[in-house]
Amino acid sequence: MLKQDKPKLSIMKNEVSNKNPKWYLHWAFILSVILLIALAWIYFSSRSTIRQLKNQHKSTIEQLSEDFTSYTIKSKSTGYELVIQTFSWAVRKEMLNNNLDIVNNYLNILVKDDEIEEIFLVDPNDTVLLSTDKKYEGSSFSERYDGKMLKVDKVHSFKLDKDTVFIVTPVFGYEQRLGTIVIKIKPEYYQYPNQKYIQ
Repeated sequence: MLKQDKPKLSIMKNEVSNKNPKWYLHWAFILSVILLIALAWIYFSSRSTIRQLKNQHKSTIEQLSEDFTSYTIKSKSTGYELVIQTFSWAVRKEMLNNNLDIVNNYLNILVKDDEIEEIFLVDPNDTVLLSTDKKYEGSSFSERYDGKMLKVDKVHSFKLDKDTVFIVTPVFGYEQRLGTIVIKIKPEYYQYPNQKYIQ
């Protein structure tokens, strides 16, 4: 009887040994799939985070650029307002003395500033008395630019488009308005040095 039991034990050991490799393969496959899923999730999650950071960086730079541009316009407008107000006193004196030639010389000196594009002296009837671009003298100012700028009663800045600012001041005589000075400037705005970082 004992001799007959030995073959049965050896058969059972073989069956167990044949089942063990399949069991390990099964769990190895499951772990591999879980690992691949985890790696894929980490990869796409990190890409999404990087994309969000890039967008956030771009938005921050664009906002800073807009803020700096606004600050530039405000700062430069204030500076030019002081200049034009002082300038208007000299113009007033020469206009009262009927010396438009001297005023014309003032305009030609002032327009040499890199940011100043044009200067106009406009009479109360909307006619350009003097201009740094002589072809506009004698023409209507409102035909070229917004005539509402000529209605100001004190120094004022107008931003009519993205790049251009107009600084305007009236010139008053003893009893009436003699005219309006209009300076068209194109300020140098802040430019972000490495545009590639915000694309």
